[in-house]
Amino acid sequence: MAESSLTQKTLRFTSSDTDAEEIKTIDDIAIGPSNELAICGHIGVVPKAFINVLDNDFGQNIYYYNKTIQIVHSNPLSNKLIYWRDKETIVLYVDRSLHYYNIIDGTLLKSTSLNWTPVCLCFYKEKLFAALASSRILVDEYSEMENFKEILLNDLENDSPSDMVVVNENVYICTESKGRALAFTFNGKLCMEFGNKADVNDKARSICVHERTGLVFVSWNATNLKIYSSTSSRVVRSVDVTEVYKLRITEESILVKINSSKDGVSSLDMNPVVNSTTFYLSLESWRCKQDLPKLDEDRLRSEIYVSEVTNLLTPKSSESSAELSKEYGNHVKTSEHNKDLLNMKLKELEDENKKMKQHRKRLNEQFAEESRKLREKEKRISKINSTITSLEDNKSRSKDEMTDLKLLFTNKTGDVLKLEESISTNTTEIHHLQLREKIVDEKTSQLKDILTSNDIRAMSVTNELNTNRIFIASLQLRISSLETEKLTLQDQIRTLKREAEQYQLSLPETKKELEQVKQDIEKLREKQELLQGNINRKKQMNRDLKFELSNAKKLIENLQKRTLVVDEIQTVDLERVHRMDHLQEKIIQHETLLKEHGDSLRKEEEYLRELIGANRKSLQTLQKSIRTIDNTYQQRNQHIPGPSRSTQYIAAQIIGNDGGVLELAESNVRIEFPQGALKEPTKIEMRLIPSPLVDWEGCFSSHSTVVVELLPNNLKLLRCAQLKLPHCLLLKSSYPPDSVQVYMSHHKEGDTPVWEHMDTVAYQLAPKHCTIDLHSFCWVKYEIDSTIVEGKRLNLYTAAAKMTIHDNTTQVEVGFYPDLPGHGRILRDNDKIFLGQLKPYVFMKESKEPLEIHFHRIVPRSWMNIAPEDNPKIIPFRSVEISEERSCQFTFEGKEDSGFNIPMCMFNVGQNNNMIELSIRPEVLEE
Repeated sequence: MAESSLTQKTLRFTSSDTDAEEIKTIDDIAIGPSNELAICGHIGVVPKAFINVLDNDFGQNIYYYNKTIQIVHSNPLSNKLIYWRDKETIVLYVDRSLHYYNIIDGTLLKSTSLNWTPVCLCFYKEKLFAALASSRILVDEYSEMENFKEILLNDLENDSPSDMVVVNENVYICTESKGRALAFTFNGKLCMEFGNKADVNDKARSICVHERTGLVFVSWNATNLKIYSSTSSRVVRSVDVTEVYKLRITEESILVKINSSKDGVSSLDMNPVVNSTTFYLSLESWRCKQDLPKLDEDRLRSEIYVSEVTNLLTPKSSESSAELSKEYGNHVKTSEHNKDLLNMKLKELEDENKKMKQHRKRLNEQFAEESRKLREKEKRISKINSTITSLEDNKSRSKDEMTDLKLLFTNKTGDVLKLEESISTNTTEIHHLQLREKIVDEKTSQLKDILTSNDIRAMSVTNELNTNRIFIASLQLRISSLETEKLTLQDQIRTLKREAEQYQLSLPETKKELEQVKQDIEKLREKQELLQGNINRKKQMNRDLKFELSNAKKLIENLQKRTLVVDEIQTVDLERVHRMDHLQEKIIQHETLLKEHGDSLRKEEEYLRELIGANRKSLQTLQKSIRTIDNTYQQRNQHIPGPSRSTQYIAAQIIGNDGGVLELAESNVRIEFPQGALKEPTKIEMRLIPSPLVDWEGCFSSHSTVVVELLPNNLKLLRCAQLKLPHCLLLKSSYPPDSVQVYMSHHKEGDTPVWEHMDTVAYQLAPKHCTIDLHSFCWVKYEIDSTIVEGKRLNLYTAAAKMTIHDNTTQVEVGFYPDLPGHGRILRDNDKIFLGQLKPYVFMKESKEPLEIHFHRIVPRSWMNIAPEDNPKIIPFRSVEISEERSCQFTFEGKEDSGFNIPMCMFNVGQNNNMIELSIRPEVLEE
């Protein structure tokens, strides 16, 4: 470990204002994305934050702050923490709140209250890390600040962090009580501890990490700063500095620290130390091959590093320097090669991650589609509710109109009665007037008679002439008045007659209006009944839609549960899941071929029937021909397996003199040709032969490997090719070299294989495959000695038939098959069931225990197992030993009042206490 000391420079923060004061107490510092330095503290009791830009040339020691921000909080002497969010925003923690400030104008953007009190804050890749006064760290996106993920730090021994930084997916902390310097993963696992062997009583005060080189800087109680390797936690450098309260480092290797009295900030140019330390580590890595941090290779090649080599190692001659430079160049080339390999591996992982994201995106789209349908149904329900409301309003308006019509009808009836009374009154008056007219006529005739008598008497009575004349004149006046009154009465009678005629003329119209009113009332009643029926139908539709809504919500809940199940399934080996997808595609293709073959056979049968009907005499000859054709077809099928003809188990490629690789998709079966293995470009064909077609004796390793056919047969190779064949056995940690027997067969097409043990063929046995060296093409297989086998890798699965929401019974299959390509026919051959869940399992050999399938429980409880006495179901040890594919069936029945709930069935499968949980919810058919 190299020892050195540096000269530090004190930073003073002042302003150009006349009333500016220097900061008195410094609480926290933070380094920005462009080497900006943020300091929070207070002048007296006035809290402020300073934003400064560090001088990369390290040429001055006075820094005028660019911005001064007045901190908004109630307690000026409380602890304050600061960190950078981006180039324009800083965040300060004060009084259990986060305050977001704009750096440009110093304004407060927003404040967020917290329910906990952090002791350290850190911001890494848009995530906020908050260490609490315990062994917990809360992590959240800064935009949410609601749901925090918790990291529980193991091995912290009830201590709490005092300082924290997050770099390269690791959390580096110093503890408060014991003063330890530790590094944890994001899972809370302790990955390394940085110790101080010089003085075990010293306590770590602050920690920071130089991200580019991976060097860890830790300050201890004494005036000492130690530099560690982030890969081996070894002390590689020690630097003398003044006592430190907190320190941070920039990418330009400028170390900024707060003094232990918290009244000043100093900076140190660590660039020479970082360069020499990095080169020292690289030199050590050449020799011990164990500690190689991230290096800037371009800078390692620079003159600075060459000078550091001269200062540190002081070589005795230029020849040793040349050897060292040559050795370093070779190491750089090796590092570049390793870097290319790592980049290739990273690309593969990124492709796999992209597939996972696409799968998750499809699930999210399905969930969004179901949510959209639910929203549409809710809109339909709201529309129906509004329609019902409008219908009810129309009903109330109709009731009001009916009431008005009833009032109008009552009023019209009263008017008619009044008219009838008026007509009867006028008729009575007319009769009275007619009687009076008769009386007047009678009186007139009487007066005329009296006049006549008076005239007669006038001739006799002269004395009474004047009196009689006066009396006559008065009588004449009275007559004239009576005649005038008669005329008046006649006019009134005529007027009353006209009015009566008008009333009589208007009476039919009034009656028609009354009839129309009555018809309107009947129509309104019928309309009311129709509206009431519509309302009842709408209410029934509303109840049906509510029922559909509840079903949709249940379906969404089922979808969410299935999403959880899918998330569990994603933990299964993706290679096996993709293999099952390809096998399903193969089944569809095979079914299509069978259907076409069946159609051709049916046509041939019809043709034969026509021939039989046309010529009955040749019946025997035709039957013999049919038997001959059938025998030929069966013999051909015995030698050439049907499934191997599908694209799933066959691969072909033209390989030239430059070599190449031929691989069966999703099967881990491949053959690699080196350069010069073939004389000329040749079409190479490789087929996977399903294991049931090969007659092996039954032992624990039976049917645990695959058999391949390589074409063209008997092709001689100029250079050895490597054939990689998988197996499903769990091997012991060590085994003798002769534990594998390789067999080959050079038989003709259509003949039975003749296996020969090839004891001279080289092979390499791995935990999941065996690589065999080939010099010619043939059928190839291998067997593994059962004495070196500890267990067998299986695929446990659940499957069920689809059901409707009205079914009250369902059947579930729980079984296994070996984890090998070509297996799983028990699922492929049954097109009426769908796969629920698939999980890997290791079946152990030594215990000789069978495979048990326990029905655990079913949700909801309205469903039950109809045969509880047949639980658990046992698959014998022998069936698993010889790799037989088997499954067990469970039948469940729901009560009549169970509604439309689709059950979730849960099982425990395994040997003895080594059980794993499987579950399935049957899919629902669309009606």
